[in-house]
Amino acid sequence: MLRIISLQAQTRYTIYLIARNAIGYTTAQYDIRTLRPSNGAIFSLGLKEPVDPDTLLKALELALRISKDRLLLVTNYTKVK
Repeated sequence: MLRIISLQAQTRYTIYLIARNAIGYTTAQYDIRTLRPSNGAIFSLGLKEPVDPDTLLKALELALRISKDRLLLVTNYTKVK
């Protein structure tokens, strides 16, 4: 088992291996990507009229070029002063 720690989230890595056995050397290359999302960002949008949440999420997905599964829509919150 190979354990690698301290990888950056949402980053591509290439792992190169060289192993030796009775018949010689073998090499291998593995391309991996860490999946854990980053902490992200919070921003507010001021809208002049009501917008369907699915339409808003789809528009943000296209504008930000990230999956809408990574977006969270909060419609009501209290600001701490």
